[in-house]
Formats: sequence, C-alpha cells, structure tokens
Amino acid sequence: MIGFRLITAAVVFGALSACSSSDLVTRNSAADPIALQLPTTSWSVADVNVTVPRNLLTTEADMYYPRADLVWHGDPVGDRYVQVEELMDRGLTAGVANLNGTRPVNFEVTVRRFHGVTPKAANTVGGVHDMVFDLAVVDAGTGVILAPAQTYQVDVKAYGGNRALKAARAGFTQKYRIMAGLQDWAQTEFGVSKSTPEVPNGYVALN
Repeated sequence: MIGFRLITAAVVFGALSACSSSDLVTRNSAADPIALQLPTTSWSVADVNVTVPRNLLTTEADMYYPRADLVWHGDPVGDRYVQVEELMDRGLTAGVANLNGTRPVNFEVTVRRFHGVTPKAANTVGGVHDMVFDLAVVDAGTGVILAPAQTYQVDVKAYGGNRALKAARAGFTQKYRIMAGLQDWAQTEFGVSKSTPEVPNGYVALN
C-alpha cells in the first residue's frame, strides 16, 4: 500500500522545450492532513466524474483578478461550466490512466474554484492557474466509498507577456498547461508512473 497524503509541496513536473523553463505545481488540502493508507495500486479507474456546480459564479471580466469562482478564457466564449468540466476531466483522467489494478473505481470530483488567467494578466504579468476541488473515490460496482471526499488545491504557474506568447505559439497554451498540471498532480498523489503530456491536437493559443 502507498500513502494517500494530503500535503503541501512544490514539484517541477518537466521542462517545456519551447520556454526553457519548468512548470511549478503546488498542491495542498484544507482537510485534516493525516495520511490515509489506501491500496491505490489495486485500483483501476473506470471513470472520472467531474461536476461543476451551476451555483458557482463566473465572469468574463478582463481584469487582473476577477471576483468569481470560475475564471476561464482559454476557450471561445461559451458555457464555462462545461468547458471547465471537460478540462478537469481530461487532465485528471490522463493522470490516473496508468492505475492498472483489479478493483474498478470511480473518481468523483466536485469543482469549488477554477481560476485561469485573464487575457489582461496573460498579456502582462502572468500569475497562477488555481484549481480547488473535492475528490472522493468509490467502488465502481457497488458505490461503496473507498476514500471520503477531501479538498485539494492545485496551482500551475501562468506565464505572462512575451513568454506566454512564445509558449502558446509552441502549443503550450494555458489550456494545455492546466491539463498537464492536473495530470502531474494526479500521478504524484496516487503513485502513478510518470508520463509526459504531449501537446494535444486542436488546442488553440488563446492566451
């Protein structure tokens, strides 16, 4: 068994050749920091279910730090709840894809906060992509709770100015970088073998 730990730490999750730099991913939890010993190596993730509650406040305001729960400009204007749900799903699913145990489980994720950077911030100072979410693990067949919901925070450095522009032109958009950060977080948190995210086809440099 491996430790399923609620921690605060900083890790470098890989160099971006386009930027000659590494992304800083920090993680922490507002919950009790006592480690739970869970048999994660026996799990096989059947599904990652991400919920973005519709009572979360969203905004299209282009300022350095909007007052809202959801701030996202990495997709064309549209349903930000659906866009955030899809992005969180893709990043976390990629992170646990190599859990190849014999017990199928579902990851139940509820987003509490999702802050990408606005165009104003991306074009100047950059900042931090900030995600807060609850995550529980349940048996895929019976629904029995294997790991009760805990609250996690994952932060990914956001480039600004010319650095952000160069990264985006190379395919490392803020959408890609958030997905890669979530993948790295999940691999670290659940003891999954590391894999480097490839730049997905179809990502558009909107940051």
